[in-house]
Amino acid sequence: MTMTAPSFLGNSESAFTKLALIYRHYVPVVANKVTFAYRLGYQGTIDGETPFYMQPFMITTNTKVTKNDGLGGAKSLRGILRNRVVGDAFTYANLELRYKFLQFTKWNQNFYLALSGFGDFGMVTKPIEIDRSLLPALENYYDYFDLDDDKLHTAFGAGLHIAMNQNFILAVDYGLAADERDGKSGMYISIGFLF
Repeated sequence: MTMTAPSFLGNSESAFTKLALIYRHYVPVVANKVTFAYRLGYQGTIDGETPFYMQPFMITTNTKVTKNDGLGGAKSLRGILRNRVVGDAFTYANLELRYKFLQFTKWNQNFYLALSGFGDFGMVTKPIEIDRSLLPALENYYDYFDLDDDKLHTAFGAGLHIAMNQNFILAVDYGLAADERDGKSGMYISIGFLF
């Protein structure tokens, strides 16, 4: 899918087009009990120059929120600080092993409880160009920017999911960042699985 702000609509200085490729797959390991689910994604600018305020925006097909900011946080890399990974192009992966350990019927409703273990990964593949001459002379550039090529940002964690009738799912996920520069950890309470 694409997101665009074309110049003919008045975006003469900030016209751009971004491309997002997302692949989700659900592999049953044990029928109706254990599922391996994964999501692979890429997002990058394919035309123009994306303005700074749109760089952290993450294009997705199944957003459950009105504001879906970039890599890091509840909707992309759990355990890594929100918007920690920002670039003109990036790639990411979410891997989950989901286990339905209890299924029952109560009040004519079908319920199940599931545990999940996950690994979330992301990396900038094209950094945002920054004009260092615009920075104040007294500021130390290295306090704010890392000149090294971006490395893989990794987080691991677990979740508990309480589902009613297969379509209402209360989720509690807890993720730990593998690198302290990405944060320490995060707990996320939301509706539905991440993907």
